[in-house]
Amino acid sequence: MARTLSALCSAARQWRVPSCDGIRPVTARGDAPLSFGALSLARRVRLATMSILIKLLGTAISIGAGIVATKLVDFAWEKSTGNKPPKDATNLEESLRATLVFALVSASVGAVIQTFTQRYTQRAIANYKKTPELT
Repeated sequence: MARTLSALCSAARQWRVPSCDGIRPVTARGDAPLSFGALSLARRVRLATMSILIKLLGTAISIGAGIVATKLVDFAWEKSTGNKPPKDATNLEESLRATLVFALVSASVGAVIQTFTQRYTQRAIANYKKTPELT
């Protein structure tokens, strides 16, 4: 197999294909044959799949946290002011100040939740990429 690979690489070098430089088949000590580079193809596929799953889970957590935060902000607004939260900006019966304060509080809580979930999702992906193969 090593002869076949070296023959292919020498033929590729004649056609000026630089991708064969430094390619060595790894077959010793139970390594996967023709595992080029630091990661095997199977590991790269698993990393890509888990990254997608972690991102989907992060999105689901973000949506759930947003729903819970909305309920908490509504509850806190109702308890602190005694009125229902002004969610309709076109309603002229609500004061402009109350509508703007509620909008600012809601937007800031949403931005904090989005930041935390994005950071923890990226941290989970990075931690998964660092873990050794458990096969």
